[in-house]
Amino acid sequence: MVEWMIALDERKRLEEFGLKIRILREEKRISQKELAKRLEISPQALANYEKGKRMPGINILVRLSEELDVSIDFLLGLTDIRKPKSRMVKEHLEMLENIQEKEEILSLIEELSNWEPEAVKIIERFLKRVRKNVESRDKGRYT
Repeated sequence: MVEWMIALDERKRLEEFGLKIRILREEKRISQKELAKRLEISPQALANYEKGKRMPGINILVRLSEELDVSIDFLLGLTDIRKPKSRMVKEHLEMLENIQEKEEILSLIEELSNWEPEAVKIIERFLKRVRKNVESRDKGRYT
C-alpha cells in the first residue's frame, strides 16, 4: 500500500512539473519545437517532460530554468517564487544602468548644440550605433 502511494505521489509531481513547463513555455510564446531546439534535445523528449512521463537530468533542468526565466526550485515545485530576489535585483540594476546611460546620452545631445556641424554628424552616427546596440540587447532581454 505504501509503495503504491509513493508511486502515485511521484507521478503527480511529474505531471505538475510537466504542466508547469508547458504553461511557462506558452507564456513566453515559444513552440515546443523551438524550446527543444534551444535546449538541444528532441521535441519528443520535451513532449515527454511536459506530459509528465519523464524527468530531465540536471543539465537540462538548469537550461530549462534559464530559458523559461525561473528558478530550478520553482520548476520543481519547491517554491512559488519564480525568481530569487537576487536575480530580480540584478535585472532591476541593469535596467537602471541602461536608464542612466540614456540620460547621459541625452545630456550630451544638449551640449551638441554648441558644436561644429561636422562634429555633430560624427557624434550622431556614433549615437545611432549605440542606440541600435542597446535596443537589440534590450529587445532580447525583455520580450
